[in-house]
Amino acid sequence: MKTKKSRILIADDCVEFCDILNDAISMQTDMEVAGIAYNGKSAFDMIKKTNPDVVILDLLMPVMNGLEVVKQYFNSDTVRRTKFIILSAAVTNNIYKDNPNVDISYMSIKPIKLNDLLEKIRCISNNMKTTA
Repeated sequence: MKTKKSRILIADDCVEFCDILNDAISMQTDMEVAGIAYNGKSAFDMIKKTNPDVVILDLLMPVMNGLEVVKQYFNSDTVRRTKFIILSAAVTNNIYKDNPNVDISYMSIKPIKLNDLLEKIRCISNNMKTTA
């Protein structure tokens, strides 16, 4: 039986980071890249279009920041199944306190070890599959 791959959307204004993460995800047997966005507006549009399982979002992006992307997603009429991982050099606990209605699955400060990020994606994806 072939298992369904987790679909991952990458959203970061750093092209090099996106390329590295794209290559790493593409080598995994249990996940695939659903798309790459270099600003928040493109990320939000791609989320609506591709309906990924997990979105890796940079907090500080041009046009629309990562937190605004998550807020707009949860305020839209989209069926809520996508999970969000926010990465940034500027992550603080205030994001959770100041935005209690925003469902962020994981947050981490950059840089993050690639294997740790892949494992976190896997964990979040597997949790979705067992609770869906």
